[in-house]
Amino acid sequence: MVEIVGVQRKRHLPRPTLGVGNWTYSGLDSSYLESGTSYYITARGLDAAINTEDWYSIRGSTFTFDNIGPLSKIIYPATSGSYSSLGTISGTSYDATSGPSRVSVSVRDLDGGTSDYWTNLGWQTNVGEYWTDISTTLAGGSTFYWQYYDRRSALT
Repeated sequence: MVEIVGVQRKRHLPRPTLGVGNWTYSGLDSSYLESGTSYYITARGLDAAINTEDWYSIRGSTFTFDNIGPLSKIIYPATSGSYSSLGTISGTSYDATSGPSRVSVSVRDLDGGTSDYWTNLGWQTNVGEYWTDISTTLAGGSTFYWQYYDRRSALT
């Protein structure tokens, strides 16, 4: 018998297939779980002599479910601003559960109907989307303040 603790049932979960040896339970998909909630899953064995192991065993697993992505925004340059030079782009990224781990920044030239993107080599035409990654490791509920600066020169 398998017992799942801490999951509110939105609908009846199908019973797992019983057998000898390894087993898999696939009746719990993400529609049963709430983002930001921690869950403990354990299995309880029953032998032929009707001996049952304790339900809270060290072989269980505690995990936090997270299916909501982070929120990132540009702080500088300001929307609709006019600038004579731009050496730094900055912003924030926030994730309530897992914490932000990476921000990807892309700069595209919107004039002239081109597909020019700023890359590590300067402006490149028809390269498709180009993203520069900024990595971090922060706990959930933390805000990551980031900056992108091209070391070669200001974006011109």
